Amino acid sequence: MEPVKPAIRNEAQDQAFSTEETQDLQWFTNLERAFPKIYQSIRDLIRENAHEIHPDLDGAGYVLLVQIRHRAPIRAAELVEYINIDKSAISRQVRLLFDLKLVDRVGDPNDSRAYLLVPTPEGVRLIDQLQIARLRRLQATFPHIAAVFELLFTPHNPEDDEK
Repeated sequence: MEPVKPAIRNEAQDQAFSTEETQDLQWFTNLERAFPKIYQSIRDLIRENAHEIHPDLDGAGYVLLVQIRHRAPIRAAELVEYINIDKSAISRQVRLLFDLKLVDRVGDPNDSRAYLLVPTPEGVRLIDQLQIARLRRLQATFPHIAAVFELLFTPHNPEDDEK
């Protein structure tokens, strides 16, 4: 991807950015331009993973199954919040996961009218098997990837910079 000049300028003072600011904005602008490609790559990976679990499973079902695997027991309503898709889509996907015998429903001990979703032993096995295989490939390609992600996902406290 060819580098581009940042589209942002310092309108308050209407002056050019410093060299350091321009360099910072350059990599960030390039990152933002890459978002559509990154998004499509992630969607393709999710779709590929879904088909490795089961040929009838689509990307949305895979994302739901992973969330159920790692958050179970969980109500469908909670999944709506985590995944940010509507209730009807969750219901369709849960029904498919249930039909594929990847997810079970169990009674909610706090509400006899409701149920909780849990992965079946086969659902757990398939997700775990796929995740460990992907992790091994990633670690073989990028041996220090865990440290990079730890830096990315560890909350940063600006006060630590002042010490």
